[in-house]
Amino acid sequence: MRPRLSIAAVLLLSGCSGPAPAAPADNTADICAQWVASAAPFRSRGEDAAPEAKAYQKAMSDAYAGKEIPQERALKIQRAYWGAQEKAPRALATRATSPRLRAALGAYADELAGRGTDVVPEFAGSASPVLQELTAICGAA
Repeated sequence: MRPRLSIAAVLLLSGCSGPAPAAPADNTADICAQWVASAAPFRSRGEDAAPEAKAYQKAMSDAYAGKEIPQERALKIQRAYWGAQEKAPRALATRATSPRLRAALGAYADELAGRGTDVVPEFAGSASPVLQELTAICGAA
């Protein structure tokens, strides 16, 4: 009986205890749908706009109208706007089963985080290669 126990222990410890667990199912379509939905409040100019988007839109409108905004306040609004947008792609990246989607979401979150560190021009319609990659992945899902 003792030899059987030793053989079972060797098989169990060496990974021969049975079939390997199945790889997680591809969740690209679901994660992409969540990413698109998470970005909608930042693109909206309506009542459903995120509070950070409303503040950013007002600051941009005031600036275009020639109203002075103290630099520190403008930076605070900008950082809040980009920082709020960064949260969803970063969280979604941790749940993505596709390595390509995971990397693209992480890179996009990093790019958004970087936008909040300096005064930057309006990024609407940006030709960001990172955003283009993410859009290509999600467009195919």
